[in-house]
Amino acid sequence: QATLDGCVRANRLVQQLLTLARLDTAEAPTHAPVDLAALTRHSVAELAPAALSKQQDISLDADAPCPVAADPTLLAVLVRNLVDNAIRYSPEGAQVQVAVQAVEQRAGRTAGQAAGPAAEQAAGQTARPMVQLVVSDSGPGITDVPQALQRGNGRAGIHQRVWAAGGDLAVAPAQAGATPPGLVLSAQFELPRRTPAG
Repeated sequence: QATLDGCVRANRLVQQLLTLARLDTAEAPTHAPVDLAALTRHSVAELAPAALSKQQDISLDADAPCPVAADPTLLAVLVRNLVDNAIRYSPEGAQVQVAVQAVEQRAGRTAGQAAGPAAEQAAGQTARPMVQLVVSDSGPGITDVPQALQRGNGRAGIHQRVWAAGGDLAVAPAQAGATPPGLVLSAQFELPRRTPAG
């Protein structure tokens, strides 16, 4: 079992390093239609045993197809990273909730939201449809959000991974004033552009 765990950790580290190496290159991410709900269901199914081993209550609301415009490779790594971190940093018996839903984003950013491609393109617009991935937990939360959004592994660097995949990120306590406060990470993505007929 120890050998297997070591292989899993090594594989995770290699994936993170490959992703960061790709972000360091001059190559622009390729945005294409991707079903965010299907990616999320796959990641949760793979990571559910880790949550169950900690007696965590993990729930998923991502039944309907939700296509987004994003880099398929980076988005797959990002979704797994968000769910994995929620499980990893939450204590035994914690609640982890994952949802993919259609929302409307209005011009301007909400508190805790980091600028990204989608937010920049929203300037001057009143509202537009988006798809949002929300991962919340009842763990210790993040005391220094700006520092946590800086580049790196684990929860650090999530901002850059969301941005590279083509989305925007918002971070907030799950229950402000509670102990522990928990954490909600919301990544929003644009819908794929429609190809003109003819």
